[in-house]
Amino acid sequence: MAGFLYYLPEGQPAGVFLERRKAVFGDLQVARRGCVGPDGSKGALLIPAVKHPPQPRYLANEQTWREIPAKPDAPSWWIGYETSRRPGPDDLVRRNALFSGHPVTLEDGREWRAPVARFLNGATALPQSLGLNDAGELAPVPLNGHNALWERAVGFWDRFMAAIEQTAAGEEPLPVQEDWRTAVVALQQNYHIGVEEVGVLRILGTESAVRVLQALIDLPSLETIIEEQKKTEDGAAASSNTDSGATASDRHTARPAPTSKRTSGECD
Repeated sequence: MAGFLYYLPEGQPAGVFLERRKAVFGDLQVARRGCVGPDGSKGALLIPAVKHPPQPRYLANEQTWREIPAKPDAPSWWIGYETSRRPGPDDLVRRNALFSGHPVTLEDGREWRAPVARFLNGATALPQSLGLNDAGELAPVPLNGHNALWERAVGFWDRFMAAIEQTAAGEEPLPVQEDWRTAVVALQQNYHIGVEEVGVLRILGTESAVRVLQALIDLPSLETIIEEQKKTEDGAAASSNTDSGATASDRHTARPAPTSKRTSGECD
């Protein structure tokens, strides 16, 4: 497998592009090469130094490319990868800041690690510092740079609980599409990916996005607790049934007749 390639048409400053996508690239070293790109013109090819970098050149017959349309604040650009070596979690993993979390299988059939931002008890799992909470009291709060993810996690927790109530009341839950970007931001904590990378790879579907979001609020831990509790209860019930069966058996087993102390052949 290999990482992504990026192509900027001529005239686009690479530094501006990298700064705009700083959340994706982080502290990655990015090589730059002038070349003819997928638009048939000359531009700049960017090759991030991920664990398994792709071949540092444009190969039309061996690569898959997608143009990202221009936006009001950004010109168009291209993203590509080697067709036979689609980028995966092992290629895109961040080396220095891997957040603990839960494994989630995405639509590519591979296991990605979705981070936990909110523990079941409501505490944050993100790096913290001492600050003032809403009540003006000194308390641990997420470090700057993690506030956005924390707010997204809390927001999803609230929507998740509201969806449970709506489902119980026979109403339709909130559409998952509203939280897809949150799922991308969550995965971005552990991998060099953004909306465009996820969209090109098509690794997030309705169900897999939900699993990433559930990991974000630590629901897999709750499922583990429930499963362990069920095993304990089932084991206790099985043990109780075994003990009860043995007592009933004892009551219905014929007792042996008393043995005479006289030896054979003796008589009155």
